[in-house]
Amino acid sequence: MLPNYLRIIKRGRNYYFRFLPAISKALLTDLCRKNCDDYIMFVGASPVFNVEGITWFVENVAPRIKQNVYVVGSCCEPLSKKINQTDYPKCILKRFCG
Repeated sequence: MLPNYLRIIKRGRNYYFRFLPAISKALLTDLCRKNCDDYIMFVGASPVFNVEGITWFVENVAPRIKQNVYVVGSCCEPLSKKINQTDYPKCILKRFCG
């Protein structure tokens, strides 16, 4: 097994997820134990283009899909100021986890 990779076996298939230092292996394991088809994960820092891009996605795409959208990283803070999370319950902001 490669370092910084997590292997999850679901329904007889292997899924490999590379995790970044900003995401703890425990958080990634928790997310991956759920059905891998049930969520989309966006990992990003807080430059304006990341925040604008994920804001557009949350407002325009997330309401039309069945998956939850997990947003991880320092982009969560500015995103939380731009969107009302009660209006987008499928958007879960995780920030940093050690």
